[in-house]
Amino acid sequence: RSLGDTIAHSAGVISEPVITYEVLDPEKTAFLVIASDGLWEFMSDQDVISQTAAAVAEGKQLRPIVDELINTSNNLWLKEEEVIDDTTVCVAYLTGYPPADEAAAASS
Repeated sequence: RSLGDTIAHSAGVISEPVITYEVLDPEKTAFLVIASDGLWEFMSDQDVISQTAAAVAEGKQLRPIVDELINTSNNLWLKEEEVIDDTTVCVAYLTGYPPADEAAAASS
């Protein structure tokens, strides 16, 4: 995605988001990782899940988990490139929240 980056627009990068909808089961989904391509360029989904799950199992707070993901990504970037892309990472715990149908019923 690119907002206001005319060079990226000329290369075909768009600013129109792709929006998807997913119902999450709070009993099966422990966390959510949302990140920019700076993280995903050299880390697979499984790499991120494994590293995050291990940190969650250790009881780490969110900030150190995010910092560790960024540090891992930066180290991988430096093995392949001379520069590191901007990396934005957000991790949220999801366990313990009511399912969507219960939450909707509670708010009505």
